[in-house]
Amino acid sequence: MHAGIDIAPRQRPKLERLCRYVSRPPVATERMALTASGHVRYALKTPYRDGTTHLVLEPRHAAMSWAQRLKRVFGIEIDSCARCGGKLEVIASIEEPEVIAKSLAHLEKAAPDQPQVERPLGARAPPPPGSLL
Repeated sequence: MHAGIDIAPRQRPKLERLCRYVSRPPVATERMALTASGHVRYALKTPYRDGTTHLVLEPRHAAMSWAQRLKRVFGIEIDSCARCGGKLEVIASIEEPEVIAKSLAHLEKAAPDQPQVERPLGARAPPPPGSLL
C-alpha cells in the first residue's frame, strides 16, 4: 500500500476497498500445507519465470518459555526443584505492585531465621535508601 492514498469525504466504496486491502492476511493460508517431513509447503498464485509453483519452508522455531529465558538471562534453573529434582509448575503470577511489595516485605521479616540465599554471580542487593544522594 502506498502511504499517499487519499480518500475524500463521502467516497464510501473507495474507503471500503482500502479497508479490505489492509485487513487481508499477509499470506493466503488456504495455499499452505504441512509436508510429511514437517516442512511448510506454500503454493504460489502464479508460477515464477523459472517454473517454480511451490515454496518449501522450515517452520519457525517456537519462542522460548519463561523458564528458558530466566535460565538464559539470569542463570536461574527454574525447570526443576533444587531439593527433590521434581518438575516445577507455575501456580500463580503476581503482577500487582502492592501485592509484590507486601510479599517482599514479609520475606524480609522472615529472612533472619532463614539461611542466606545464594545469588547468581553478579547479583546484588539494591543500595540503601539515601546512599545515592
